[in-house]
Amino acid sequence: MINKSIDIIASLRNNLKQIINLYENEKEENKKLQQKNVDLSNQVSLLNKENEELKHKSNNTDLTNAFISASGTNHDAKIKVNRIVREIDKCIALLNK
Repeated sequence: MINKSIDIIASLRNNLKQIINLYENEKEENKKLQQKNVDLSNQVSLLNKENEELKHKSNNTDLTNAFISASGTNHDAKIKVNRIVREIDKCIALLNK
């Protein structure tokens, strides 16, 4: 009877050790996955920002090309674009007041 109880206790200890080991492994895996999630979220944010910047540059290029084809010279187009940018900056400054 005592030997049977000792065997049951030993078996329970082994099972408990296995459960603790499994828990620790899963906990470590969870930490790794959380860090990977943070890294990927940061990467997505950077890529979204880069995408917005490229869209802005593309729009500026399209606008410049439209002025070039309308006026015929690159210099005139740059002057028109600069004038529009200054007007936009003035509007933004007025909105900030």
